[in-house]
Amino acid sequence: MQRSARILLPSNYVRSRIDLAQEVIEAITGDDRINWGESDVRVSSRDATIVLAGKVSRLADKRRVENDALHVKGVKSIENNLSIVVKPSRSDRQIRQHVVDALEQDRWIDQTRIKVSVQRGIVRLEGEVESLLRKRLAGAAAWWVAGTQDVINDLQVLYPEPDGDDQITDACETALEKDPFVDESEVLVRTRHGTVTLLGSVCSEGERQMAEDDCWYILGVKDVINKLAVYPGGGMERPAL
Repeated sequence: MQRSARILLPSNYVRSRIDLAQEVIEAITGDDRINWGESDVRVSSRDATIVLAGKVSRLADKRRVENDALHVKGVKSIENNLSIVVKPSRSDRQIRQHVVDALEQDRWIDQTRIKVSVQRGIVRLEGEVESLLRKRLAGAAAWWVAGTQDVINDLQVLYPEPDGDDQITDACETALEKDPFVDESEVLVRTRHGTVTLLGSVCSEGERQMAEDDCWYILGVKDVINKLAVYPGGGMERPAL
């Protein structure tokens, strides 16, 4: 499989910057979890900041490219401008309406307290929710809408509460339960230092991927290790909401 990642050379480039960008490319192209068949990543550097541009097929790939780059020695920060490929494309107005509809239909969330805005596919959620779990679920609902490029979750929690691995696990389990295209009955979620591990089994590779995506959509998740086994018996794809 051809792995597409390129260095963008500025006209006044400094050699050390190119070396750093090359090390980042080697790190990300060595990650077999990334779907390189539908990814085209461009890498440039600005001092110790790595700038990522191009396209990927899933949020998981976008986050993994960023994580891989951050682990390269000498990289201090990441500017992640990777876009997620969506077919067919949607306007900001269409995305916003679908997000609003999704929140209105969600029994977990009081949509009347939430303001939704969208710019260039980036959804911003503002307002108030009763709990940290509901804040996370509102963000997941926005991610479930096809066309969403990123979610800025600025929702305020009315009743502050502790946050940590247990709360992330709870949110992932609830998201899996809410997803009609995932049978969560045989899925076990474990979280350690923000890294979620999925154990158990599902019926198809598509369901396995959707379960992983659901966890990536949860605020605070740093990485997802997908150890779900597949026992054939179905093969659903998530429809565009």
